[in-house]
Amino acid sequence: MAPMWLANVAIAAPLLRFRSIGRRSALVGATIGFIIVYAATASSLAIAAPQLAANIGEIVVTLVLVDTLRDATTPLYLPRNLLLFFAAGGIAAPAIAAVIGAGSLALLEDAQVTTVASRWFAADALGMVILGPLILSAGCSDNAVLVRSRRRWETVPVALLAAAATLFVFGAARYPALFLILPAIIVAIFRLRFIGAAVSILTVTVVATVETARGVGPIAQTFSQIDHRLLFLQIFLAVLVASTLPMAAILVEREGTLRRLAERERQYRLLADYSNDMIVRIGLDGVRRFVSPACRTILGIEPEEMVGMTPIAAIHPEDRARVESVCRSLLTGAVDPVCSYRQRRRDGTYVWLEATYRLVRDEIGRPREFVASVRDVARRRRAELETASAMARLHENYRLLNMAEALAGIGHWRLDAINHDLFWSDEVSRIHGRAVGDLPTLAEAIHAYHPDDRAAVQRDVDDALARGKPWTFRARIRRPDGGVRHVESSGQAEMAPDGTIIGVVGVFRDITDEIETAAELIAARDAARASAEAKSAFLAAMSHEIRTPMTGVLGMIELLRGHPDKEERARLIGNLERSAKLLMTILDDVLDFSKIESGKLMIECVDLDLDQLCRETVDLFYHAAASKGLSLTMSSPPGIDPRVRGDPIRIQQIISNLVSNAIKFTSQGSVELRLTIQPDGNNHRSVVLEVIDTGIGMDQQTSDRIYAPFIQADASTTRRFGGTGLGLAITRRLVDAMQGTIVIDSQPGRGSRFTVALTLDIAETVSQQPIRLAPNRRGRSLSILLAEDNAINRTLIEALVQLDGHRVSSVENGRLAVAAAERERFDVILMDMQMPEMDGLAATRVIQDGSGPNTGTPVVALSADAVPARRQRYEHAGLTAFLTKPIDADLLLNTLQAVTTADGQTAGVADQNPSPLLDNGRLQDVATVVGPESAVKIVSMARVELVTKPGMIAGMIAEGKLDAASAAAHSFRGAVSVVGCLEVIRIAVSIEQACQAGRAADDLAMQLLVAAEATNLELGQWTA
Repeated sequence: MAPMWLANVAIAAPLLRFRSIGRRSALVGATIGFIIVYAATASSLAIAAPQLAANIGEIVVTLVLVDTLRDATTPLYLPRNLLLFFAAGGIAAPAIAAVIGAGSLALLEDAQVTTVASRWFAADALGMVILGPLILSAGCSDNAVLVRSRRRWETVPVALLAAAATLFVFGAARYPALFLILPAIIVAIFRLRFIGAAVSILTVTVVATVETARGVGPIAQTFSQIDHRLLFLQIFLAVLVASTLPMAAILVEREGTLRRLAERERQYRLLADYSNDMIVRIGLDGVRRFVSPACRTILGIEPEEMVGMTPIAAIHPEDRARVESVCRSLLTGAVDPVCSYRQRRRDGTYVWLEATYRLVRDEIGRPREFVASVRDVARRRRAELETASAMARLHENYRLLNMAEALAGIGHWRLDAINHDLFWSDEVSRIHGRAVGDLPTLAEAIHAYHPDDRAAVQRDVDDALARGKPWTFRARIRRPDGGVRHVESSGQAEMAPDGTIIGVVGVFRDITDEIETAAELIAARDAARASAEAKSAFLAAMSHEIRTPMTGVLGMIELLRGHPDKEERARLIGNLERSAKLLMTILDDVLDFSKIESGKLMIECVDLDLDQLCRETVDLFYHAAASKGLSLTMSSPPGIDPRVRGDPIRIQQIISNLVSNAIKFTSQGSVELRLTIQPDGNNHRSVVLEVIDTGIGMDQQTSDRIYAPFIQADASTTRRFGGTGLGLAITRRLVDAMQGTIVIDSQPGRGSRFTVALTLDIAETVSQQPIRLAPNRRGRSLSILLAEDNAINRTLIEALVQLDGHRVSSVENGRLAVAAAERERFDVILMDMQMPEMDGLAATRVIQDGSGPNTGTPVVALSADAVPARRQRYEHAGLTAFLTKPIDADLLLNTLQAVTTADGQTAGVADQNPSPLLDNGRLQDVATVVGPESAVKIVSMARVELVTKPGMIAGMIAEGKLDAASAAAHSFRGAVSVVGCLEVIRIAVSIEQACQAGRAADDLAMQLLVAAEATNLELGQWTA
């Protein structure tokens, strides 16, 4: 049968119990042991081999089934694992081994398979069931606890009780009450659990086996054969083990659970008692059920005082609703919500707390209570507030830093030496033209520099990272939009305490404006030097140009002193006039340029015939061209209306400068003026004036600077051709003032083409009829005081006024003029402004402010200073009129007539007769001096003044603006005095005087309106 059934369980159970035992080595050792045993006991090798296979197979099957089906995380002695061992090792594995062993014996010894298999199975199964659980439970930790305790001595009475019960049962042969042994074993299990079970079972096994072997007891009485007795004894012991060991396992598990619960409760108690957090259990009714001792530290209150009270009453009123809301959220599914609130301490102060809430449910999921873990967060809250305050200060400092950087145009940056992370401040990003916060990599930052500067920048960065070398460099960067900026960067290494380079920091600023300003300053310096050189050359040329005609003037005067005959005298006077005109041309250029440079140039807009203007201008240069053998022509497009609105004087000046310049620099060939007029829409005309010559020409460099003042092609130009070098500069500025363009197309030796393009309005009307003026009529003889320190000018003016029938008294300075004005009354005073001892302006003020006979006498200023601002100063000083030197004879005499007529004292008209509206002699003088065409323009301009200004003056008087009305009346009478509007001038003077005195002038304003309308109608008849 199975002689090794005890060996199977002795091998399988320890291999399951102790995982550290090498199973392969143990199985090999078991196999060798079985072979030795079977070799000693078996009749043949054929019988021993199947039995060996059956026993080894039983062990392997037990191990595989238990390992596969058990929970590896739980001990083997627990009830579930013991039952699994009973099923695998007590049923499945013995059954397989019985089939193998019985089958082999039946084949080899002709034995009955059923009988052999049942006995084999019974023997192995009983061995597994009896010894296996005892071996598996031997290592139970509960056993170690019992062994170390005093209860280990209870094993003796337990064993005695089991022995007594077994002896009692086996002593009563007639009554086989084997079940009476169970109470003794159960008592042992309840007292000592597995140890009690093992001791009592072993005691019962020993006593029962001995008694049965002696033939005593119910088993011996029941079975006569020894093998039957042993089999039934094994079954009895197996049933005993199977019915008691699970009970011991349950008790061990229960004891372990209780022990763990007690330990956990002890730990929880320790945590609750010694934790800084206050643990609170709150029922659904809001009443505290438990409070941990931490409440003493947090609130200064004993736990017993808080249990049974509601926590809401002690919570700050502002926080109660929030706490209640958080607690209610637990009932709707919230998980571990956290709430901060204030709770009152024993001393009445409030402390900030933070609570984490949990909802406790019963076995079926119904809410039972709340558990809160509460901690004091006052210190943390103060730290948070301090941190928030520090962060706010940091953000404010950073904001102020950004503002300061933006104002100064300086940014900062940092490069990490470890990972090469680059930080840019906002200003650095703005300088680079990148979005704020868009931080580039180091490679991208280097790539932003101009290709010519990258190597130097990279070298400085590498030196700083490798050797801590500081730097300052200037370079160019390219922005994403394509713009280029000049920048300056300074940086140095950032060192750790041990000297290790951990980064590079620096500042960055945009110096584009500085670079451009420096370049502009250099250019301005160079231009100033060039201008100074040009002005030096210009002064030298002007000295030569002025000396030439002045030499002629002085020479002719010297010759005239010799009293030549009439013909020679006429020739000398002609030469004298030509020299004077040449000198005036030079001075006119200088004065025109001065007027343009000072911004006082005024562009008129009147109707004109452009074709006629061009032809009349060209006619002025036919003699000059013919004298050099040049062909001078003018062409214009046929069929195009040449009438436009513009400034005829300035257009004629442009054409004159260009034609004169072309004739000057052309020695042979031709000069041509081409006029092109094209409609430009919106009542405009596109006008192109081209002056083409075959002269010396110029290169591109000269063309670029030819418009600069005092500049000619080269230093010898003035000596060869003469001139001031201002003609083209004036021309360029006149064209610019009229919103036009001028272009040069020239090559050395092949001539030049100057093209002027203008856009002019279409003319309203251009009258081609000459003006018809009345015969000349002078006023009566005047008494004139002349104050002039220059003897030549004094003699000239005396001669001019005496020839016109006036009486003149002359003095040499302002002091003498004041003395003469105190002795005698004069009709007009001619006052030079620059005189020794007392200048003209001071003398005028003394005369007008004094009490002499000339306080109201008109004073006409004489000066070579034609600056507009200076003239305004003279006018505001009370001067009546202003004449520039050299004195124009006609203009002088007309001015004398105008100021004496305007004054109303020397007009020579009786009060009883109506005052004439116009001075016909004045109109005739204008026509004689300037020509009929220009006279028409002057009269037209005066008529515009007569239409617009009186209404404006009347409006100022009505609004009470007397100072403005006085100034406007003064300006108005000066404008219309040129054409002799007598009545209008008289009323304007009265308005001016009334406004200055603060008197009412409404009636005078009405008279001015009527007189202006009548005068305008009469002027219209004169020009008809």
